[in-house]
Amino acid sequence: MSNDSYEIAAEALSLAEARRGSLRGILFSLKGKSGRNWKSVYALAHETQRFHEVLQAAIEECSPVEELCEGLRDRKLWWLVRVLCYDATIGSGRKKVRSRKGSIARIVSKNANVLVDAIEAQHGGQWHNRNDLLGNGDDAKGLPRYARINLIKGTRERALSIYREEGYEVAVDEHIPNLLVFPSGTDLHSHETVGRGEVILQDKSSCMAAEAISPQRNWLVLDACAAPGNKTTHLASILSSMGSTIRPCVLALDRDEKRFQILKDRVKNAGAEDLVQCTRTDFLSIDPASKPFCDVKAIVLDPSCSGSGLVNRVSVSKSSDEEHVKRLDKLAHVQKLLLKHALSFPNVVIVSYSTCSIYREENEMVVASVLGDDVFVSGAWGLSRALPQWKNRGLENTFDESQMCIRTDPVLDNTNGFFLARFERAQPTPGQVLSVGAESKSPLAKQPEPSIGKPMPNLTKAGSGRKRRAKAWRRGIRP
Repeated sequence: MSNDSYEIAAEALSLAEARRGSLRGILFSLKGKSGRNWKSVYALAHETQRFHEVLQAAIEECSPVEELCEGLRDRKLWWLVRVLCYDATIGSGRKKVRSRKGSIARIVSKNANVLVDAIEAQHGGQWHNRNDLLGNGDDAKGLPRYARINLIKGTRERALSIYREEGYEVAVDEHIPNLLVFPSGTDLHSHETVGRGEVILQDKSSCMAAEAISPQRNWLVLDACAAPGNKTTHLASILSSMGSTIRPCVLALDRDEKRFQILKDRVKNAGAEDLVQCTRTDFLSIDPASKPFCDVKAIVLDPSCSGSGLVNRVSVSKSSDEEHVKRLDKLAHVQKLLLKHALSFPNVVIVSYSTCSIYREENEMVVASVLGDDVFVSGAWGLSRALPQWKNRGLENTFDESQMCIRTDPVLDNTNGFFLARFERAQPTPGQVLSVGAESKSPLAKQPEPSIGKPMPNLTKAGSGRKRRAKAWRRGIRP
C-alpha cells in the first residue's frame, strides 16, 4: 500500500468527521490527489469507517497505541492511526504498515499482534470473515446496495440482463421503478455499467426527492443545493424519459468549488450535459424574478443538515447536549431561509424539501414554522401527500399535517434515515394554509416558532429489539 494512500484516506475521514461532506463525496473530490491508488484509498477509508468501533475498542486495550492517540491534536493524524490499525489487523493480509509518518507506523506495526489479540478477545476467538466482527444485526451488516437506472443512457431491462448473466442477485425496488436492489456488500463501483454512466449508485432514500416532484414533460426544474449531483441526474433522467423538449430542463446550483466540480463531473458521466445547466452560486443570491429562474416550475431543496440519518456516517466527536442543540438551531435557521426562498419563485408549483436527518428540529419543525409564517406564506402554499404509497410518515404530535410528510428508517425501510415534505401551491382562503393532499382538506393550525429540544435517539443503531427476517434486503421490493 502506498504511503500516500494511508494519509489521503485519513484526510478524507477527518474531513467527513468535520462535517465537510459525505465520506463518498470527499473521496471523489480527492480522486485527482490519489491518482492510480484511488480505489485503494476509497476501500481503506470506507472500511476504516465501517470497523471504527471495533478498532477503537482494540486500541483501548493496547496502551502504546492508545497513548499515541492521546498525544495527537491533529485529527488527520488521529485518523491515520486508525487507518494503519485497520490495514495491520482486519485488512487483507494483516501486513506490516509503512507511512511517511514513520514513528506512527512503527508503533502500530510493533503492536499489531496485540491489537489482533484484542479484537479476537472481543469476539470470542479468531474470525473467519471480517463481517463477523460487526455482529449479527442487519444494520451492522449494512444496507442493501441500490443502483438507479440512468434512462438517458440505458434501460432497466438491459441492466437486469447484464447483472443476471453475470450471476448477481438483483431485484427491482417496489416504490421506485428504475431502482435496482442488490444484497448488502455488493461492490459495483468498478462495474462497466457504472463506469459508462448507465447505472448510478444512489441510496433509495436519496431517490425520493425527484420521485416526489413528479414533474410534467416540459417543466423547468431547479435543484437548489445540487452537489454531488445524484438528485440532479435523477431529475434529468426522468425528464429525458418523458421526452422533454426544453434545453436545459434542469438548473443545478451549488456554491462550493470542490463539490461543484463533482457535480459537473457526474452530470457529464450521466450524459446529461445538454439537459442540465450547472451554475456555481449561492441559492439565496438568486433573484426569483430573473431569467431563467422565473420560468422554474418545481424545486428540489435538499440543504445541508446534520446527516444524522446516514447509517455509515463518521460520527466520533462527543459534543455536549448544549453544543448539539446550538448546532441544530443554526442548521434549522438556514434551512428555513432556504425553504422560504424556494417558495418565493413566482411560477413554482411544487417544492420538495428533504434532509438526511432524523431530528424533528430540521424536519417537521422547519416545515411547521414556514407554513405557520402567515406574513410570508399568506395561504399560498400547502402540503400534498408525498409518495402516497409510502407507509412511514412524519412524526405525530409535531404539527397537524405531519402525516403528509414521509420519513425513512434504516431498521424498518432498509435505507438511510430521510425526511421529505412536498409543498404544493394552493388557492385557499387568505390567511389559511391548507393541506392539498387527497386525504385531508382541513386548515393547518398556525404553529409557534419551534424551540430546539434535546436530540432524538439515534434510530440507526442495532439495539432496537426488533427482529429481522432473513434476506431483509428483499423486503419492500419485487422480483
